[in-house]
Amino acid sequence: AEGRRKLKGSNPFLAGTAAFLSWPSYTALSCGLLNNEESIGDALTCFLLGPSSAAVFAILHGFLKKGFSSARDCTAIILCSIAGVSSLAGLAHPAYSIPVSILCAVGYLKGKQIFLSYRIDDDCNTFLVHGFSGLVGGLAVSVFADGERVRRAYPERPMAEGGLIDS
Repeated sequence: AEGRRKLKGSNPFLAGTAAFLSWPSYTALSCGLLNNEESIGDALTCFLLGPSSAAVFAILHGFLKKGFSSARDCTAIILCSIAGVSSLAGLAHPAYSIPVSILCAVGYLKGKQIFLSYRIDDDCNTFLVHGFSGLVGGLAVSVFADGERVRRAYPERPMAEGGLIDS
């Protein structure tokens, strides 16, 4: 197929760093849901509210820039949102997924500008989607986690506390 463009690989250093930064976020998701059956509905709500608000943000960002965001950017922003909210799911109130998702979207757009200006090779946006958003999600748990939900998720730690804003 002569007309097809080959997909270039991502920068291995950035991909490894992204995996390292997003790992705690996904670990919090599995611990928060496996031990906390009561929060599954809230977790699903997080995964609906977060990406939805990120998609609305991407569309509004495109209108404000006097042109639509590319489909690739919209998809990446939604993936950033999922990576960022995954740590909150089951440990915080679902409403907190909205500001976290928007912060992940802004981080993606600003990070993309920085990567382009310094010519950093990250063709598949691995670092921007998983690394930055995983870091934001991990930090969001320390701010937005609900103490009661954390204690249900981690019953072996009865002294577990919520985040800075304990709802």
